Amino acid sequence: MTLLKCYLIHYTNRLIRQIRYKEACVRVKLVRQHRRHLLSKQQIVDVYPQIIVNVPKISLNRIQLDYLSKSGPNYIRSNQSSLHSYKHQEKHVQEEHKNIMNVITRYLIREHHIPLTATIIRKFSQQLETSLHQQYMIPLSYLNIYRTRKEFKLMKSIQHRLKKGNYILRETDKSGIFHIGTSVDYEKKAEAYRQKTGAYIELDSNPLWSVFDKVILLLNDLRSKKYILSWQLDKMMPKRETVQLAYLYFIPKPHKAGTPLRPIVSSMSMPTTGISKFLDKLIRPIFDKHARSTTIIDGVDLIHRLEAYTTNGYLKP
Repeated sequence: MTLLKCYLIHYTNRLIRQIRYKEACVRVKLVRQHRRHLLSKQQIVDVYPQIIVNVPKISLNRIQLDYLSKSGPNYIRSNQSSLHSYKHQEKHVQEEHKNIMNVITRYLIREHHIPLTATIIRKFSQQLETSLHQQYMIPLSYLNIYRTRKEFKLMKSIQHRLKKGNYILRETDKSGIFHIGTSVDYEKKAEAYRQKTGAYIELDSNPLWSVFDKVILLLNDLRSKKYILSWQLDKMMPKRETVQLAYLYFIPKPHKAGTPLRPIVSSMSMPTTGISKFLDKLIRPIFDKHARSTTIIDGVDLIHRLEAYTTNGYLKP
């Protein structure tokens, strides 16, 4: 029975692949016919920001460059679940369920004193898991699967050519579109910036675990002296699996002459990040309270401030 079952599964999968291949061929023909029909009726012009290529000769073809132009920061990708196995999707669902339940249960226990064994939490957990399964495991249309796999292959080919040509792809500073430059040019400009400003130096060794051990020692010492509570220790304690040394990288500024680089320091996963987030959560409300009169939250708040400014007679012609 096991051999028969394996044969039937293999045969079924082969038929599915054959059907999908034929569907892909038919779809390509239909798309080409549709495009020719549109071109015969009117001139079509694509309107989207173009990628900035700052290299003498690029090995990417027109299709790849057009994809990079369209797939900027605001590009909405198609559903990627068809690229992963059922086991991977199931694992992702369980992780999402666990993360959401951790946040919800902590809030319910802290604010409403609802125990973990309460019926309402159990029912919510079941409904959440069902909803996540519907969102992540629902069968996709063939059109969605075809588009996802096509874009995936195109993206892999772009990555291969960029790596082979020693190019660097970055999002620009202001315009939010992609920029392609050579790694040699980036290294020269980055080194020139460091020498000019003296703000950054290159480390000879990695101090990550030294900083990590110092943070652990400090937090445990504060806890042993009862300066902080157990839940506060958990909030600030770094995790060895996720900590990362802060690093410096640069993004191009093509709107300026010579395309200079803007430095950005990424320190989101430092061993001290938990401490800074916890302190910010404590201090931020106090700061916001005292700085409210000189702080503009958003565009709506700006309009209200201008209206009040005008009503009080401060706005002069």
